Amino acid sequence: MNLIWAPAQLAVLAKVVDLNGFSAAARMLGVPKAAVSRAVADLEKSLGVRVLERTTRRVSLTAVGRLLYPHAKRVVEESDAAHGLIAKFHAPGSGPLRVIADPI
Repeated sequence: MNLIWAPAQLAVLAKVVDLNGFSAAARMLGVPKAAVSRAVADLEKSLGVRVLERTTRRVSLTAVGRLLYPHAKRVVEESDAAHGLIAKFHAPGSGPLRVIADPI
């Protein structure tokens, strides 16, 4: 398994499951549907098992996918938490600013 791409592939898998499809996940992630499909296919290839059952109308987790999904979900949650933490450093301060200075 390529450790560089694995977290991103797991996050994509979680979005596909959460949004119930490749197209919805692609729209939400702002990438082409083919990129979402490729990420899941590459994940399955590197694991050597199928994690999703695909039909023309729906996707569902396989038994292995059900085991993997909570871990994929945690990848997304940890990533969101990290982004939220960093966003606090970029957020402007709020509330009144009091300055005390000696008159010149």
